[in-house]
Amino acid sequence: MSKKDVAITSAKSAISLIPWAGGIINEVISYYQGKYVDLRIEKIKKILDYDRKDIFEKNMNNLNEQEYFLSRKLIKFYLLESEPIVSETVVKFLVDYILSNKRDSMNLIISMLCQMESSDIELLKKIKHSFTNLDAELKWEEISPYEVNNSDDKITKISLNQLISTDFSDDGNMNLEFNMMGIAFMKLDRLNIINTYFPIYPGNNNTRNITSFTITPLGKKIIEYID
Repeated sequence: MSKKDVAITSAKSAISLIPWAGGIINEVISYYQGKYVDLRIEKIKKILDYDRKDIFEKNMNNLNEQEYFLSRKLIKFYLLESEPIVSETVVKFLVDYILSNKRDSMNLIISMLCQMESSDIELLKKIKHSFTNLDAELKWEEISPYEVNNSDDKITKISLNQLISTDFSDDGNMNLEFNMMGIAFMKLDRLNIINTYFPIYPGNNNTRNITSFTITPLGKKIIEYID
């Protein structure tokens, strides 16, 4: 048996020592014997150093009812459903959630994370690296990925509404990268990870015509787990 196989087996055994977590692992293994699930199990052990492993196991055995179901939901999402870029964020949050003694403020984040897709994480990563102060009101034009020439030869950033609905390609094929960014932005607003602002005046009630946005407290917490 290779060193890698030993590590994976060890990780499975360590998690299986926790009664309900072991049940999840056994359930997962019965359906999925793939290397990717094994690697994700191993990832949990890598994040936990020797000193924190015992605390992790102890805390998992002492979760209250709500924490039990939430953490179970997150582990299954991490192992079976999350895309690779999403799993990197989820596993770091999962470990911190179990190790924390104050989980009430973190419970809502689990529901948010379990709805995340790669485009959502990519957008949050772009926001994180585009702004130095995430406590401020942030300008949409700072992250809009496309510029358009107006009739007066001025170059302006494209609106969120245009980002979602416009075909930007030269060959008639929709540029999915731009469109997915727009869809992800609306989704993060719906999940209350960001709050968007748009001008209100007679004749304008288009919520996609945003000018700025802010990151909610829960959104900032999620961004902490994004590289």
